[in-house]
Amino acid sequence: MPGEAAANNSFSGRAEAPVIQAQHIETVYLASAPTPQRPAWTLPARPAGLVGRDRERTGLLALLDPARRAAAPGVVCLTGPGGVGKTALALDTAYDVRARGWYPGPALYVDARAHRSDRIDGAEALLGALLRQLGLPGDQLDRHRAGLEGQLRGTLAAEPQGCLIVVDDLADADLLGSVIPADGRHRLLVTLRGSPGRDDVSEVRLPGLGPDAARLLLADLSGRAADDPLVAEVAGLCGELPHALRLAASRLAEPDDAVQNFLAILRQPEERPAELGLVPLYDASLALLDAADARMLHLLTLHPGTEVDTAAAAALAGCTVPEAGRRLRQLCASHLLEQSGTPDRVRCHDLLWQYARSRCTAVESPAEVTAAEHRLVQHYAAHAPDADDGWLEREWRTLVLVVAMAARLGRCDVVSALAAGLIDHLTGQARTVDALSVLGHAVTAAHQRGEHGREAALLTEMSRQYHGVQRAREAAVCAEAGHLVHIRMGVLSPDMDDALAEHAAAQGDAHAAVHHRDRAARGWRRRGHLARYAVSLYGLGCGWDDLGEPGRAARAYARSLAAAEAARDVRAAARACHALAAGAAARDAHDEAADHLTRGLDLARRTDDVRTTVALLNRLARARLDARRTDDAVELLDTALRLTDAYRLRQLRTSVLDLEADLLKSLATAADRAAEACERDAETAVEEHVVRCEREWFGRPRGAGRTAQVGTSEREGDATTEGAAPDTSDDPSEPAWWEVGAASSDRPDHRAWVREAERSPAVVAKRDAAARLRRQTDGLLARAAKAEEERGRRRQEEGAEHVPEPPVLRPNHHLRSVFARTTALPGCALLWSMAWVVHDWFQDARRPVTALLYLGLTVAAVWAGRRVWQRSRGTHAGDVLALCVHRCHPAAGAALLAYAAALTGARLTVLGAAVLLAAQTAWDLWPVVRHRMRPPAGVGAVRPSS
Repeated sequence: MPGEAAANNSFSGRAEAPVIQAQHIETVYLASAPTPQRPAWTLPARPAGLVGRDRERTGLLALLDPARRAAAPGVVCLTGPGGVGKTALALDTAYDVRARGWYPGPALYVDARAHRSDRIDGAEALLGALLRQLGLPGDQLDRHRAGLEGQLRGTLAAEPQGCLIVVDDLADADLLGSVIPADGRHRLLVTLRGSPGRDDVSEVRLPGLGPDAARLLLADLSGRAADDPLVAEVAGLCGELPHALRLAASRLAEPDDAVQNFLAILRQPEERPAELGLVPLYDASLALLDAADARMLHLLTLHPGTEVDTAAAAALAGCTVPEAGRRLRQLCASHLLEQSGTPDRVRCHDLLWQYARSRCTAVESPAEVTAAEHRLVQHYAAHAPDADDGWLEREWRTLVLVVAMAARLGRCDVVSALAAGLIDHLTGQARTVDALSVLGHAVTAAHQRGEHGREAALLTEMSRQYHGVQRAREAAVCAEAGHLVHIRMGVLSPDMDDALAEHAAAQGDAHAAVHHRDRAARGWRRRGHLARYAVSLYGLGCGWDDLGEPGRAARAYARSLAAAEAARDVRAAARACHALAAGAAARDAHDEAADHLTRGLDLARRTDDVRTTVALLNRLARARLDARRTDDAVELLDTALRLTDAYRLRQLRTSVLDLEADLLKSLATAADRAAEACERDAETAVEEHVVRCEREWFGRPRGAGRTAQVGTSEREGDATTEGAAPDTSDDPSEPAWWEVGAASSDRPDHRAWVREAERSPAVVAKRDAAARLRRQTDGLLARAAKAEEERGRRRQEEGAEHVPEPPVLRPNHHLRSVFARTTALPGCALLWSMAWVVHDWFQDARRPVTALLYLGLTVAAVWAGRRVWQRSRGTHAGDVLALCVHRCHPAAGAALLAYAAALTGARLTVLGAAVLLAAQTAWDLWPVVRHRMRPPAGVGAVRPSS
């Protein structure tokens, strides 16, 4: 009121109810505060197209089952890499849980958005989001984490029914401690990329989809057929990741031109992560790593193999092995890597590897990348000398790629160190394409290091391997290059004869092959190399076989076996046993052949020579088949086929399929004959039963029992059996039944006897056996037809596999030296001597004899040099004469020059001839001197294969 004192009120503390302050209040209307609404359902829509997750869904349901409240923790954590489909599986499982009525209380869903820019940071934000969904107003939320945790526990305790809480894409596992329900009636389902690292949390790891499930998911989402080749290709290019498959499905629904453009981009490995929308996911995952772990992931992509062990990772990162192990475990816990078989080996998903490789190129400096690659190749080179067969078998794929990396880096020492044992292992395991790749790099490295002996041996081995895959042109190129290297070396080694023998055998010249193999065998025997002596003898036996001399071939094989056993070369001994068995089989000495085959198979199985093992199994199976031991033959062929499949031996598999088809056909023929025999036995049994019944019927008194049988026949409605039959009556005076009229009632029921015989157990058993054998025959013939079809397809596919080209330069880098030794210098000497002859003829026609002698000596030296270095085939006397002329012509030439100088006084002419003679002699003899003083490194490091 006017004139009254103004009211002065003060308030303190918390306001628990509405407060009204005014000078004069007439009417007050207070509305009650609205009751907070607790939503019963905040889950997003159920995802569509979830396939291939039955096992993981079953595991999640078992952990979320309320019946296991006491046994299972209150938190179930679904972990896995980005894009693997954790959110879809969690939501699908939540819908199943609600449908079962396990948690009838509110179903809450919070997207933590850990890998997005608007993510929920900190426990306070996460707790606040849950409390607001539980109906607590924002102005009533506590400001501190402890208070929020207490409010969450109190709110959940006040819920009359159990709740299911889904927290998707949680950033940090440490936040789980704040949201774990204290009340056992509730369950918390969390998706997390890393490992939770808590004992009170049940973890379910989610792997990628399998090939079939990925194809079905893509077909379901895109509306295409599951057997469409395009669906299978896109599913493989998507790395079987559900996130990538869902995006690809939307792209496959576009017009055909857009689909082809999308497919063309996917076929470029470096473009796949960006095209499939995986870069943001991977960026967010790497953002959670520290700098050392991120660097380790980047450098791991420099490893050429699919798996990396801890020692190789330490070499790449330039750290200790324990530190590398800790880094790898952290990356595995973040699901950026996964263990591969053993704890010290990890691998990376293909799409993540492509992403990390691009990040390595962008982040790491070129110098650091190069240094890491050098450390890696040096690491493998250090382990190569002490490598055993187990290490080589485990690492051979990686080693092939490391050899290529070392060649690219120019580390010829590493290439030589790795190739020494790897080539032997790959050739023994019949991995021809990989062996040729390593051989090519090793040849280049040997040439760059000046190891011409090793270069020649490697080229010879390459020629053998090319012959093994029916590449005659490449084999001839390598053989020619190896021959040139031998000529440049200037050393008359048996290696050259072995190479020439193989080249001659490939050209079909068996006589030349035998000639060179015999020279090589004698050379290796003089040098005491028993292993190489055994190989040359084996080739000599093959040459005698080609010439149709089995006796000489058998003696050569026997000597090869003895030399191989003396040298303890098990592989060469196995090959010799195989050859001896073939010769014994050709002589029809089957017992001797079986003994050789059994012995050779035992030797081959002790080595890693798969080709010889398969060849022995094939021949032993044929021997068992000839001996009618089909079960043993089938078992041996199955073993051979498994080996050819495991090692991709196309040609050997074709030969095994040939034998399998023959075996199946012979088995089918035998089964068909057995079925015919069973049918004949059944027919014979029926006939015998009918004859016996006729004897019994005609042996009874007339009319006794016949009317009853005829009545039975009439009741059954059987027709009279007509036709001639032998007289089986005991009384010759009694007429036979067929002499009785057709309408007579006194006749036997022949068909009833036949039916009775056919229902007998013996006949039924024979009929069943015949039917079973007929079905077996049909099955064997079908298998034989399938084997022949596969054999034809294999023969058409032979040569389709990419085989590396030989590392032979054009023009060949040894050609100048060879041309100078065999043609240029002798040609110059020949021209000079002819000029000398003409000069002396015009100066003094009475004394051209010395010049003519020098001319003849020069011609003889040219012939001898070419014969010695090119090793032309000829008689032994011709070889001895050529070698003597080649070695002695310098002395004879020097004597002629001295005589000419004393006789004619033409010092200038004689001096020119002497210079050319000295140059030619030095050029021919220097390689021998160099070989004696310093043998080329690496000669003989490659064990030859036959």
